Amino acid sequence: MTNTAFRLNNVNKRKRKARPLPDWISREDTKRKTLQDVSTDLTSDLDSLQKRAVNAALSGANVFVTGVAGTGKSRVTQRIVTACQQAGRQVAVAAPTGVAAVNLDLDAQTIHSLAGIPVPQKARDFGNMFSPNTSKKWRKLQTLVIDEIGMVTAEFIDWLDVHVRRIRRAPLEVFGGIQLILVGDFCQLGPIPGSLSLRKSKPYHPSNPSADCFMNLQECTAYAFQSVLWREAKFVHVHLRKVYRQQSDQAFIRALQDLRESKADSANVKHLIQQCQTPLQNRPGASETIASGIRPTVLYCTNRNVDEENRRALLSLKSQGSLAKVFKAIDSVQVDDEVPESSRGVFRESLLRNKFFDHCQAAPTLELKVGAQVMLLQNVSEDRGGKYSTSRSGSNNNSKQQLVNGSRGVVIRFQLVPVVRDNKHTEERLMDPYDRDKFAGRRFDELKFGTTVEFDQRAWTVFKFVKFPVVRFLNNEERIILPSEFKRSLFRQGTCLRKQLPLRLAWAMTVHKSQGSTLDLVLVDLKGCFATGQSYVALSRAKSMDGLEIRNFDAKQVCSDPLVKAFYEAMDQDTMDDFLATQAGLWWYPILDSPEWNKMFSQASHSVAKQNSSQFRQWVKDYKPGPDYNGWKGKLGRS
Repeated sequence: MTNTAFRLNNVNKRKRKARPLPDWISREDTKRKTLQDVSTDLTSDLDSLQKRAVNAALSGANVFVTGVAGTGKSRVTQRIVTACQQAGRQVAVAAPTGVAAVNLDLDAQTIHSLAGIPVPQKARDFGNMFSPNTSKKWRKLQTLVIDEIGMVTAEFIDWLDVHVRRIRRAPLEVFGGIQLILVGDFCQLGPIPGSLSLRKSKPYHPSNPSADCFMNLQECTAYAFQSVLWREAKFVHVHLRKVYRQQSDQAFIRALQDLRESKADSANVKHLIQQCQTPLQNRPGASETIASGIRPTVLYCTNRNVDEENRRALLSLKSQGSLAKVFKAIDSVQVDDEVPESSRGVFRESLLRNKFFDHCQAAPTLELKVGAQVMLLQNVSEDRGGKYSTSRSGSNNNSKQQLVNGSRGVVIRFQLVPVVRDNKHTEERLMDPYDRDKFAGRRFDELKFGTTVEFDQRAWTVFKFVKFPVVRFLNNEERIILPSEFKRSLFRQGTCLRKQLPLRLAWAMTVHKSQGSTLDLVLVDLKGCFATGQSYVALSRAKSMDGLEIRNFDAKQVCSDPLVKAFYEAMDQDTMDDFLATQAGLWWYPILDSPEWNKMFSQASHSVAKQNSSQFRQWVKDYKPGPDYNGWKGKLGRS
């Protein structure tokens, strides 16, 4: 096959053919819901722009969904995934980091895990994608959803695109014909800058066997919209507008919008800072919550501050002899049924080493004491009142009490494992040794708290005589918290599972780990704020100003990228093509101004590097900056 077989489609020079409808749209299948049925079922409670995003995805188009914090991007993503699955599509969901993948709660995995590669240092590292199992996975995939696209670099997207085209033998189709759904906000946390420098690091000589197109160059760290793929994918852009997280606090919404645009000295932001500098314990409402034992979660910009805060706070508790109760997770894996018997052992070992177990929200070991500040890691919904009432108010109404991922509470006591349901000893607690194996595999209900949990044999052996925490949440709901299942399904490989209490210590957490969360009561300490968009992400986690306290705010640390601002203006004004051609630039533009690096990228002649250098030359031929170009010069900008 010649090098030209790997060339990307030059949409500026070739007339693009109308994209045919995917097979799954035109296929007649009486057992499958029609697209109209799927759309109606899944969009009835969405706003008009959210519906547009779901319907665009169902049409088979490539879609970019964006919006400010709290506009329902995660909700829309969940609906899109469900819609595509109901339409019979093979769907994979990925995110740039393990934390982002877990937060999405859609069996997501990291983009590197999906690609079957480590974090790449050279373009040749993508060659691992050609392994039989990984390439088979990519050939079967029909829709790829990438969340938090703002944290994915343009160079990664382009090299991934190139290799997916090669695997699928579709060199002229964007991403080899796989539908792309990208979700995220470029005003939030951006790509991590590379570690190499065009000026300080020396490239290998093109004739050196190790020479290849290097990645992670500082000057080439760029947003996903600065990729060749973004120019060729012809995304349907959906900009969500309605804010749901802080919908009852319009002043807060206006202040957050100004922070997003780096207007740190605006009247709206000054009002926000003035209101939220008052300590929460001195404010009506919040002070009552704090007096009941629930403390605000503190957001720090660095891991060191978080670790020190949580460790110090737990040690300071002097409850029940200051002895912490330790809950150890049960980890397991399930190999996909389609994996042949001869490969199942290898797949099992690979799953056991998966980074899911490092990044899972539920810790492998959780230490708790009475008085520990905790955060719920999964949604729980229960009818309030009646048989399972746990409200301290004793109300008998039938309103729904929502406990959601991010709900804050405090451990008030520990109690034994739930009683057995549908057994003659229904009200009897399982305390006697002779009950050891009698109830394995049964469903248990704690009648007082209305909590249901499945115990398999292994979990029952571990948990049967353990006292579990009872947590009082901000809404005064008291709930016993039992082990729950956390999992990540790896496309056509299998599933990683962890059974653990869906709780985490919540005295403090990092801003990065809070992205995507909604917090009821939060103290944001912005000392050491260093990343573009970090202040905005931190403050937008709060539901309202009433539950937010701000410390160490410095207007000079509020920064955003003018290039991102121009991107959103172009999207809203429908001038994206002009913006991409004249302002955005492409991630590899700085290489053209560095003779040594340009030579290495263009002339590397060994093995796989030869194909990659050929690809680079094709990019330059098709998309080099024109004489009127006066845009991005390299590195992420700040203002």
